[in-house]
Amino acid sequence: MDSGILVTERADGRTLAQAVSEGGALSPNATHRLALAVLTALASVHRTGGHHGDLGPHTVVLGEDGTHVLRGTPDGEGGQSADMFAWAALAAYAATGRDPFGEVDKRRRYGAADLGALHGELRELVADCLAEDPEHRPAAEEALLRLLGQSGALETALPDTPEPPRRRPRALLFTAAAVVIVLVFGALGYLLTPRTVSAQPVAAGTPSRPASATPTKPTAPKPVPVTRTITLPDGAGTLWENAADKVRLTAYYIGKDGSDSVAYARTLDGTGFARTGGDNISSPVSPDNRWMATVNELHILTAERLDVSFTDRVTGEKFTVPTVTNPRWGVSPQWSRDSRTLLLSMLERDEQVQAAYVRGFILIDVERRRATVVETANAEDVAMFRKQEPDQRTSYYYRWAPGDQLIASGYMTPESGEGIRYRDLTGKIVRSMHWVGRPIGQTPFSPSGRRLVTTSCAKQLTSCIWDVDTGKRLASVPPSPGFMYGWYDEDNLIVGRVAGKKMIVEAIDLKGKVTRKLAELRAVKDKLSDLRFDRY
Repeated sequence: MDSGILVTERADGRTLAQAVSEGGALSPNATHRLALAVLTALASVHRTGGHHGDLGPHTVVLGEDGTHVLRGTPDGEGGQSADMFAWAALAAYAATGRDPFGEVDKRRRYGAADLGALHGELRELVADCLAEDPEHRPAAEEALLRLLGQSGALETALPDTPEPPRRRPRALLFTAAAVVIVLVFGALGYLLTPRTVSAQPVAAGTPSRPASATPTKPTAPKPVPVTRTITLPDGAGTLWENAADKVRLTAYYIGKDGSDSVAYARTLDGTGFARTGGDNISSPVSPDNRWMATVNELHILTAERLDVSFTDRVTGEKFTVPTVTNPRWGVSPQWSRDSRTLLLSMLERDEQVQAAYVRGFILIDVERRRATVVETANAEDVAMFRKQEPDQRTSYYYRWAPGDQLIASGYMTPESGEGIRYRDLTGKIVRSMHWVGRPIGQTPFSPSGRRLVTTSCAKQLTSCIWDVDTGKRLASVPPSPGFMYGWYDEDNLIVGRVAGKKMIVEAIDLKGKVTRKLAELRAVKDKLSDLRFDRY
């Protein structure tokens, strides 16, 4: 068996060609399920550097236990981009019951395919995979990301020149744990043996009133001058730091030409970075520097359950906490300020519209080594999600609010605006600010907890600064192409932008002026990256 090629020694059932010949085109739902199953197999094969080479209706079997992809010819011509073309033609064939190019030479007729009954994201993805130029076809992992319905969750990069919004204003600065990551796909995974603990689902309840946060008065420091330069491992880039910095890079995930992306975390002594994993791995370090969590943000490709690994960086002890099982998964991990609890947003796939939405959140108590699953999306939320146009569906991830007693996330108002909503740790809504727009950044709250940064908050393209207590707008930050990581201090934000083959991270003031360069890292085409800046 060739490494990385998915093989079924005995696959009972009809081939897709036989099924279509006997019964005609598949239903829309069956077509989507088949496209997803085959694309998942391709993504796993491509992650190993291989390719199938002979994907078509005759090599896909529709069995009672699911879809099987028979052994291919990995020595054949075409490579991975040809696999993507073949996958798109396969999906179109399943939906229409006929060759999307008829009897005409496919390689001279790209763009003229009959996409028949295909609709929505699947139709757009199939069309992209049929691009004439192989370099313009999406990679399998990128395609899988889109088909799982998370392209909106990426909240990523913006064009160098902003495009006019079609339905409602979109600001130029978006959340940065994004194209720089958010969800990274691949087939490299792990399955650790868990301790005897269990995830405990709870319904949104009515708790005792939590203690309110009492942030200290902001001192509004300015970015301090650079006093230390850190060279990142493997030529990834350079950091410029000062011992007085209130934030610093604690972990990152970065692409590399010709190989897998790699995850790193800052060492315990703070002087360098050590490798923590490969594709899909996020390694957030707790604010007290003791704990490191290891999260596979797409465990569904390799395991039935998401197991989160924790490392005590002082003693070296390691343990694993089990959380949710497919079709749910956890993303965008964030530590509480007291370093006791890890928060993850929980996604779930809705079969009716074939897209993922935020079902709730997961809280992992490190001391008790226990996960609590909180479901927040009710029937009304799901109905609203289903009614939205595909390009308007957005995933709002959960973030800790100041004081660690509440969590916050964006939400869509009944008027199709955006705001921020606070919940207690049982999921009960305790406050909403419907007029402020969408919170952005790895944390939208300033270090004091008194300020909030949002986007989609005005008729013009801008980011808005709000007083958390009064809800009054304090400032409007001019637009800038790129993405936002959050706050440097009370008067400066951290933003990133791609310039050629470099990703430049800077601090800017609330007038949009660059006040300090923080980092410069390599940017690799078609590779996802993520930088985690944390207060400590």
